Amino acid sequence: MYKEKNKQQLFAALDLGSNSFHLVIARKTKNRLVFLDRVKIMVRLADGLGKDGSLSLAAQERACEAFEFFEERLRGFPPESVRIVGTNTLRAATNSSEVIAKLEKILGHPIFIINGREEARLVYLGVTGDLPPIYDGRFVVDIGGGSTELIWGSGKKPKKMVSLDMGCVSYSKRFFPKGKITAKHYKKALLAAELELTPVEGRFNDRYPAEALGSSGTIKTIEAVVDGMGVLKDGITLKNIEILSEAMIEAGHVKRLSFDGLKDIRKPVFPGGVAVLHAVLKRISLPPLHASRSALREGVLYEMIGRLNNRDQREITVKQLMQQYAADPHQAELVEKLSLDFFSLLKGKKTYPEDQARRYLRWASSLHEIGLSISHSGYHRHGSYLVENSDLAGFTRHNKKVLSFLILNHRRKIRIPKNSDFRIPWTLLFVLRLACLFLRSRKKTTIPPVELKYLSRKLTVKIDSSWLEEHPLTAAQLEQEREMWRTVDREFDILSQ
Repeated sequence: MYKEKNKQQLFAALDLGSNSFHLVIARKTKNRLVFLDRVKIMVRLADGLGKDGSLSLAAQERACEAFEFFEERLRGFPPESVRIVGTNTLRAATNSSEVIAKLEKILGHPIFIINGREEARLVYLGVTGDLPPIYDGRFVVDIGGGSTELIWGSGKKPKKMVSLDMGCVSYSKRFFPKGKITAKHYKKALLAAELELTPVEGRFNDRYPAEALGSSGTIKTIEAVVDGMGVLKDGITLKNIEILSEAMIEAGHVKRLSFDGLKDIRKPVFPGGVAVLHAVLKRISLPPLHASRSALREGVLYEMIGRLNNRDQREITVKQLMQQYAADPHQAELVEKLSLDFFSLLKGKKTYPEDQARRYLRWASSLHEIGLSISHSGYHRHGSYLVENSDLAGFTRHNKKVLSFLILNHRRKIRIPKNSDFRIPWTLLFVLRLACLFLRSRKKTTIPPVELKYLSRKLTVKIDSSWLEEHPLTAAQLEQEREMWRTVDREFDILSQ
């Protein structure tokens, strides 16, 4: 739709929040992003989480209706220009995979689930993207429907990041049943939020920031309401939010909230959001806080464009992990080069698109030995666990699962995860295992010309028989691969040439 109006490349980011879905569309100029359209649809996904942890059909229907609208807006956008991220509620829902599949079918673009720390990083990137850097400290708080992110940064870099399980939807539902607002209810909500903050507040109180910003709809609404009450002055403070909370309690019910700046659609989730921000201002020493228009979706856009300009945070994260766990850079480089060479030779259907596949092979080659920092015995399992269970800046949950799978299975028995919600990268595993096998001596080896095929669950390696006779250890390992692949219903064949 948009591409017809403008031949310049456009980018779109869609943030699937626990309260609202936010779409932002922008055009990249030489020095900055020009935002062309912003769309917000309140879905209240978190309100649909049942006691069993699953998303209700009603919540799924609201999400699907929003996606029908977004589909029209994003029609014609190439895949590399669209990025969709899911946050707290989609992280937590027990039927998340089913819901995501349903939404992806409507839009035709993949949805990536990000963890709380990654969400915090992207929020900071979005908020500070078009602001001048401040090196005396900038504090950012984002209150979503199901989680709250706190970030302290310097310049353009976040230094401290936390994500807490408290949000405007979840707290309104939990502490203000049927919309009733009493002093008792509010006190319980405030205390619960303070308890969430207690383990982390010390990290943010050791240095007073030069600026404090809030990036959510909750904070923008609170700023508008406090301004309408005539008590805003320099920004949102503990004093004026106390005045607001007293006025809410006096109203007694969300239906009777009649503040200027508060829309009817936000009233049901307003008291929970106020209690969360009240706790933040009470427990963390901050200058007057101001609302920012930018948030997670802008951060997603900046990140996406950075990747296109060869500024991929994931590459930085991989290098940091290698250093942290003292991985051998020489061996990593050898495995990377050979696995990529093998991938270029491979004939047959490939699991992932070319660029994506090569990235996974680079990352897996770099990180396949990080488990050695724990123990040589089962180091592939240790490395896999570290990747899947660490907060890796730039990586989605899907990225980590695929990478963890490759690291786990680069040697020994092949293990398929139960109920995997990602496409098993068989072709990548094939070439990675071969590269590690040929480079077991940990030195550059002259390998004869080979032919590689992966067709109809059959893997074929065609190699010079005389070379195998001269390298009996490698030949024996290749024979062992037959049995390894047989356990996952794949035929591994070695042909002479």
